Amino acid sequence: MKKLPRIDQLLPTYTHRDAIGTEVQHIEKLLTNRGIENAVFTQNWHPSLEGKCCHVQDYSRFSKIKNAISIYHHSIGCPVPFYTYQAEAFNVTHYHNITPPRFFAKDTDYQLYFETTKLGFVVHPVMRLFTHFTWADSYFNAQEFVDYGFKEPLVLPLLRDYRKLVDLPEKKELALRLKDGRKNILFTGRFAPNKAQHDLLFLLKLLHEYVDPKIRLVLVGSRDMIKYPSQFLDLAKSLNLSVDMSPESDRYHNCDVLAPGSVDDSSMTTYYRNADLFLCLSDHEGFCVPLVESMFFGLPIIAHTSTAVPETLGDGGLLIDKYDWPGTVATIKAVLSDVHLSSSLREKAKKRAEHFAWPALEKQFDVCLDQTLKAFFEHQNT
Repeated sequence: MKKLPRIDQLLPTYTHRDAIGTEVQHIEKLLTNRGIENAVFTQNWHPSLEGKCCHVQDYSRFSKIKNAISIYHHSIGCPVPFYTYQAEAFNVTHYHNITPPRFFAKDTDYQLYFETTKLGFVVHPVMRLFTHFTWADSYFNAQEFVDYGFKEPLVLPLLRDYRKLVDLPEKKELALRLKDGRKNILFTGRFAPNKAQHDLLFLLKLLHEYVDPKIRLVLVGSRDMIKYPSQFLDLAKSLNLSVDMSPESDRYHNCDVLAPGSVDDSSMTTYYRNADLFLCLSDHEGFCVPLVESMFFGLPIIAHTSTAVPETLGDGGLLIDKYDWPGTVATIKAVLSDVHLSSSLREKAKKRAEHFAWPALEKQFDVCLDQTLKAFFEHQNT
């Protein structure tokens, strides 16, 4: 019986809150449960992960181990992948997609995001030289990676136990604030130009004028960028839409837009459970975890047909062209007012969610791992 190789994961920043960090943790546990020695190497990590990962510079200690596989999680430009360049390991690049730099090119305040995303594409010719095998978390990402000249990736949806979020208790006080008779349209995602929260503001203004002035927009997501949230607030003011970014304030539930920032899991559960509709107008997604979370909560989903969104959503909701503003308004009005349509969409969402249930994802991981090990042993024999 062949000895299993050690399998290490490398990534720029390791945090327990984001999609890639969560997947890294799941892969670590799955490998350990299968008796495979493994470790995580990164440049930066969240304080809660102290002692649970290694600095990427320490990877050099394993550089001469031939019976090893490295998995580099590629989503941005950084020096991390070059630590595998001199290694003897069988190198896997797991492509999570890179937000195109054009979304950050209009303002000098976005310079850091522009440069790091641009670098992510610039390094591809070099990365191809030492990448032996590839993974991607959607067929959209896989095709994009092939277009960059890489070998066709195995497709493995982002690993996440979505049921854990659904099973959490909601926060009662927050839930009461949301259950005030207003319709809650939810979107979750980092405040960033490609996520298009600005388009959600324009749409809300139309909904207030032509459907119901009491419709409320709930936007949950980190505001680590400086410029975009400020631009968002300026736009809301120009549209005469009130925004509250503090869930603890007395006026929170009376505003047109609630934007609490990054929240804990129980708060996230509360926002999902009290939403009447999940609306995604994002211009660029490599997978879109919030769509799947919405499916598990059985929400009616309407999403702009862009990048990986149609693939992830499948038949779990309605696809629209957001630039057809009259059609989009009419679709939202129908979902919010037609009980039968809303109920039908909820059932479709739940059915589609089964595709991303943990047993299904774990099975897909095992298939991916088996094929990777097969390629590794074939590579050793050449």
